[in-house]
Order: sequence, then structure tokens, then C-alpha cells
Amino acid sequence: MFDYIKNKIENSKQINQIKDHVTAFDFDNFFSLEHFSKISSDIEKYKKDHAHEDYPVDGSNPSIVTFDNLSKQDEFYKQLESFIKNSGVKESLLKKFGYNNVEDISDISVTFHTEYPHQIDSAHSDQKDSLSTITLQVYLPTDNSLENYGTSFVNNKKEILHTTKFLPNNGYVMVSNNNSWHKPTLGVERNSLLVRLTINLDFSKTNTVFNYNSNNKTCYAVWNKDMGVLQKETDWMLTMTILDMIDHGFENIVVTKKPFSSDLKFLQKLKKKGFEKVLIIFGGYVWKNNSIIDYIDKLNMTNPVAGYSIKQDSELARQAFIINLDQLEQIKEDHTKGKFFDNFIGNFTDIGDAIRSSRFYYHPEVEEQGDVVSWISSSTEISSDLQNQIEYFTPYKSNHNTLEKLTKSMLK
Repeated sequence: MFDYIKNKIENSKQINQIKDHVTAFDFDNFFSLEHFSKISSDIEKYKKDHAHEDYPVDGSNPSIVTFDNLSKQDEFYKQLESFIKNSGVKESLLKKFGYNNVEDISDISVTFHTEYPHQIDSAHSDQKDSLSTITLQVYLPTDNSLENYGTSFVNNKKEILHTTKFLPNNGYVMVSNNNSWHKPTLGVERNSLLVRLTINLDFSKTNTVFNYNSNNKTCYAVWNKDMGVLQKETDWMLTMTILDMIDHGFENIVVTKKPFSSDLKFLQKLKKKGFEKVLIIFGGYVWKNNSIIDYIDKLNMTNPVAGYSIKQDSELARQAFIINLDQLEQIKEDHTKGKFFDNFIGNFTDIGDAIRSSRFYYHPEVEEQGDVVSWISSSTEISSDLQNQIEYFTPYKSNHNTLEKLTKSMLK
């Protein structure tokens, strides 16, 4: 019934105007005429009564209609959702963008999106905290009157590089990178169908070590910690750190949001995978060179923890530390609450000089979050003090690489 969809994905044509910024393909006549006629008509019936409670019609963000209720009311949408999730669409999308062996760590969804004139949707990359996100959007107008209200791909200087045509049954498919900025042309009511494939990155969802080398017993974990600021900022900083680690030849890379929860479940799993120690750093770290790799490999740890003390030697810094997995039984989850590892003051390996001399790091601050996000995505002018702190971000504002290299060798 829907087998032709996979052929449409395979035969979509690259959008050459933006190939240096994002890998994207466009298509026309995506659905059969019969299917498009039904879908474009039905969205008008369903979009107000079935809008998701978190994305309502009267909200400031674009509205979303999930298939949960539609699939119960109409067999057509039950079959469409099932086909997209279970009949090779995921594999077709991954193949289109050169990803292999990641089907089992990927999720796929299908929704309706509707933008109203009062809603706002600023430039975004779709990268989020994923390894990559593949987005396929099919436009659902019933005539050509909204042709000029397509999706604009922009750079971080607010310059429009290319705008798709918002025509019936047309659309595009793209893979995210940290700077794949794009946004809808707003001011009218727009309907579309959106398929989103997320290649997960967090260890809690993947149980995967990326860029794996079985001969290396050191693991490198990026702690994607909730800093209380805009997620758009910390997600971008996370990806920047991983791109830097790839460039500097780090192996055995993992990402975690909660390294100590559930009685150290994350660390216990790393130990079972054969690792002897793990360096954990905040997203936002950029290394000056790869000397830290050799330093940590040769570090003879006789203590459970390595790090450096702060606040008049009352606790260890959370932004960078090493756990000796061979002595993991000496560490408890409670040790990480309140004053961080204060019980190990006097019984830790000091790596402060090696860490501080080898990295750049900006710590996100609530009062600066808006300025940081605007500077990253739009090069908005910021204070000289903040500019000096995040100047090291600059090369990564023009980095359009995906994290696909992480998948060349994986331990699942």
C-alpha cells in the first residue's frame, strides 16, 4: 500500500545550494495522488481537535498532532504509521545518509505539524542531544498559493541560503549537524507531515560505546548535565565537545545525563564492558591537543577518584574527573550529592594542572543563556567579556560535520 515511499526516499535529489552546510534532498509527488488527497484533507479536520496538549493551537510553538488517536479512529493512519515504523523506512533513511548498523539504537516517529500566523519557530538545527536526526517533511497545502512559504535554510549570519517551495506533496529530507540551521517561513497557516528518525546517543538509550577500541581500557564520557539553561545551548556544546574528541582521536566515547543514578548503574556497566577507568567531562570541553589521552593512559591511579579540589579544598570539581573502575566498590551514589566527593578529599589523585592546561571550557550561566544561543545561531553581538569566554566556540560555528564517524566501531 505504501511501498512506493521507500522509492521516493531513494530517488530524492540533493539540494546542491546548501550541500556545504547540510546534506538534504528534495522531492515532489511524495504520496500517491489518492493518499495525498486524503491526508491533506484530513489534517484540516483533525488539527484543532487532536493537537497534542503540549503543542496546542493557541500556543506560541507550532502545533503537533500525533498519530495516537488518529490510528484508533482511522485504519489508514494505523497502517501508515505501522509502515513507517516497521517496513523498512528507517533503513531507507539511514542508507540515504550513509549510516550503517544503527537501526537498533534509532527511533522513528510520524506526526502532523501545523504552524499558525501567531506562532514562532526560530532557526533550529534538529541536532538536539542525538547522534543525528533525520527529518523528512511533506508539505500538505491543497493549492499553490503558499509556494513562497517553504523552509529556509540559513547560516549563522542570518543569511538565507535556500528556501524550498511550499507546494502540494513536495518536501525535503535532511540529516542534522550542529549548524544545520533552518526555519519555516511564517505568517500563514501551514500543514505538513513530518517523519523524524533519531539516532540516539545517550548511554541509557543505547548501551553503546562509540569509536570503540577493545585494546584501550580507558573510556571517555561526556556528562550532558542539566545546567538549568536553554537546552539549545547545552545540546550545541555537547556536540561541539564530541566533534572535538573525534578530531583529536579519542576512543571509547559515551554520553550520559546521569552518571551516578540508580546506584552507579552507568559505571557498573562500563566496568562489565572491561574498562578500567573513565574520564568524565562536561559538554563544552574543547581540548587544545590530544596530550590528555596519553596522560590519562599512563596515569597510575591508586585512589578511587582523580580530579581537582575547589571551594577551599571542600569538594572536587564536577566538570572533569576520573573514576577508577577497579575500585568502584568504594564509591556510593550519595558521595556525588551535596559536596561532590568531599569524602575523598585527602584520598584522590590530583589531575588539576593537567586538565586545566589542556582544555578550554565555558560554564553555562542562566543570565547569559539567551546571548550565547543567539551568538551561536545568529552571530548576534554580545559583551566583550562573554565573547572572550566563548571565543573558542568559533571554529565549531562553521563545522557542518555529522557525528557519523562515531559509528564506524561500536560496542553494544
